[in-house]
Amino acid sequence: MAPIQTGDFLAIHTSLLYLLVYFLLVLNFFSFLFAFQLPNRLLVLVSTNDLRFCVSTHPYLSMLFCCTLFSFAGLPPLAGFFSKLWILLSLFWADAYFLAIILLFTSSISVFFYLDFIINLYFKFSYSFAPITQISGNSVFLIYLTSFINIFFIVIFPLINYWILVAIQDLKL
Repeated sequence: MAPIQTGDFLAIHTSLLYLLVYFLLVLNFFSFLFAFQLPNRLLVLVSTNDLRFCVSTHPYLSMLFCCTLFSFAGLPPLAGFFSKLWILLSLFWADAYFLAIILLFTSSISVFFYLDFIINLYFKFSYSFAPITQISGNSVFLIYLTSFINIFFIVIFPLINYWILVAIQDLKL
């Protein structure tokens, strides 16, 4: 967490926002992966080729999964973009230009890998095996909840901002 090195209030605030957003994105990602399990609790998805059956059997969930990957990549207007943007702005305001350039460089490299993953899911055609069609209800609830927060982050941001400010005030005590 590079902005914490500056030590000001804005840096702590943006770092907590970044951690919260990426916690929700990781929760979304893994709830999608673990939604597809066999009755004996074996994980069905072993490789990226196994994800291809989700596109045909569960198109809405796979669309939300792609939104999660786009948010990890930092594409606007998703939550991952705004958390990276605020981290960059706090680094620029703290005159930590070298750290901001490193963050921009590594973020642009990660965009390539996330987009390559999405291209392999949707545009590289090969045989994919669909061992199950039913998925866990709890996982579907988590996927929809975290995807809603990811997609409508601008609407939910005042509430999240309030929680972060309360947490920072508790840290000062």
